[in-house]
Amino acid sequence: MKTTLKMVAEHAGVSRGTVDRVLNKRGKVKPEVEQRVLESMRILNYTPNTAARALAFTKNAKKIGFLLPNQPGFLMDEITRAIDKIIEESKDLGIDVLVEKCDPNNPNEYIEKIDEMLAEGVCGFAIRAQNTISIVEKINELNAKDIPVITVNSDIPTSSRRCFVGEDTLQSGRVAGEIMSKHLREGEKILVIAGIPEFDAHANRVKGFQNFLKEKGIPEESCEVIYTQGNYELTYKKVFENITKYSEISKIYMAIDSEVACAEAIQRAGLQHKIFMISHDTPPSTIELLKKGIVDFTIEQDIYSQGYRSLQSLKDYILSGKPIEDIQEKMVIHIISAECI
Repeated sequence: MKTTLKMVAEHAGVSRGTVDRVLNKRGKVKPEVEQRVLESMRILNYTPNTAARALAFTKNAKKIGFLLPNQPGFLMDEITRAIDKIIEESKDLGIDVLVEKCDPNNPNEYIEKIDEMLAEGVCGFAIRAQNTISIVEKINELNAKDIPVITVNSDIPTSSRRCFVGEDTLQSGRVAGEIMSKHLREGEKILVIAGIPEFDAHANRVKGFQNFLKEKGIPEESCEVIYTQGNYELTYKKVFENITKYSEISKIYMAIDSEVACAEAIQRAGLQHKIFMISHDTPPSTIELLKKGIVDFTIEQDIYSQGYRSLQSLKDYILSGKPIEDIQEKMVIHIISAECI
């Protein structure tokens, strides 16, 4: 027998109207009552009529917001592909996806865009942003209003975001550290190029990498870390300066997706095939560098799935009231070499 609203209401000891308000996020319901209703739905395995709800929504479309850095590249291309897929799948369900791109170094711009999107009726957000106090406070403010936020690719763990969808960046950095430690010889040094320290993903990769090396007894001074803000010219400059000035640098860990700038610096210095490099992700440019032997290993993550699963979770929450669990939806880590492509 299919569970009905009436059965849920009787189980929870409330009216059908209260169940309807909880299900459709309409009106005010005391938190303890809402939890009782949600628990009754779970116990009775209540499945809302998604098609009927979607038909009602089409008259007043529900909006999801996605805020991203305004940086072109493979990561943005993959997330955009996921957004386009969700938009295509949601066109008849009364779900709109609004996308805003912000300066990754300007948290205030993110906050301004969030407020603008709220004014347009956005009722849930996916976000890739810096882990700063102002962003944390904004996410906490949204959560207090029952507006869910999911962090994508780079987490903001001290906030009340509902969940994080992305790779385990700390573990990813440790994987890079393990590979590097097996190739490092006494007296050699490692140049680490990272992006923006306020991005949790960037900082965690470096932390995981350094922690692994430390555990293996590799001296801290063997590792030089430089943050280049993801800037191509700055990355090229810093890599070239360091590998030409310090002959003991024979290993490079690219904790961000600036392998092309690094490769060009190596080639200009005439050190191709003499420097061992580990990178992240698999854009076409990195695949080519793997084939040429300039990049030795790259650590892959499924960026498309990160974008898709975050929006799908928000979509399910809006359409069926399915809770967004407060867990980290971490992706599997893959190590790619030239022989894998």
